[in-house]
Amino acid sequence: GVSSVTLSSGGRTALSGNRGLARDGGKSLRLWDVGSGRCVRTFDLPRWGVQSVALLVDGRYALSGNQDNTLRLWELASGCCVRTYGKHAAEVNATLSADGRWALSGCQGQTLRLWDVASGRCVREFDGFTGQVTSVALSLDGRWAVSASSGECGWEKSLRLLELATGRCVRKFEGHTGIVNSVALSADSRWLLSGGSDKTLRLWELATGRCVSVLEGHRHEVESVALSLDARWALSGSKDSTLRLWELDWECEFPELADWDEGARPYLDVFLTLNCSKGEDGFTRVGKPVWTDSDFHKLLTR
Repeated sequence: GVSSVTLSSGGRTALSGNRGLARDGGKSLRLWDVGSGRCVRTFDLPRWGVQSVALLVDGRYALSGNQDNTLRLWELASGCCVRTYGKHAAEVNATLSADGRWALSGCQGQTLRLWDVASGRCVREFDGFTGQVTSVALSLDGRWAVSASSGECGWEKSLRLLELATGRCVRKFEGHTGIVNSVALSADSRWLLSGGSDKTLRLWELATGRCVSVLEGHRHEVESVALSLDARWALSGSKDSTLRLWELDWECEFPELADWDEGARPYLDVFLTLNCSKGEDGFTRVGKPVWTDSDFHKLLTR
């Protein structure tokens, strides 16, 4: 079964992880060309499978949460593991912030942990979780996290919206009839996508907790979900051994012209961060941002 999937910011590549070890010879992390469906690279994780995957926006690195209780950072061009983050007590689910500075992880019977990607240091822990943390997601502006957990008895069907600054649970989302296995947030933090053991994907409005759409089609439980940067496409991986690409049909709202829309701030913050030079460690951004007209055009159109 496909345990985790994610899409690149441009939607041209996808990364998937699975737990099928013996038959795949340890090749449980795979990079795909979305247009052709072709696998273009495999990453060697001998003897262990992958619980979760995440891609940096610049497309150079990927993060995997693994069944050997570790987080690993991979260089996509070479396929090499460049960093391993502290040992957890059980298999790990994790995600990355949009600017690549932070990783959020959770596992069986432990707190959520926030990591500094460049140094590998754990900078914050969030308590109050029981059972298996099945999935985590970070908002683009770094204010919010969403977590799904199985609960002590293994049958919790809700997911939680957390305020990162305080660790406070702001809202619960309820509607799945099975365990929630995976969550993904839209770039504007308005929408939440979830997939569960009830074989469905559900699209939620973050501000109200309302379920606005149920996507059906998988023949087995949905293990992982991902949203494209423009929220037009959703990708899902299932225990039925398939990946499904969904086109979301939106009724677009066109606001009146204005000099500034506060909703653009997260995109602009990430754009400025990613256009600063990298420090000696290859991750930390230093100096003033520099960009071309082409870079700015991509910001406006994506």
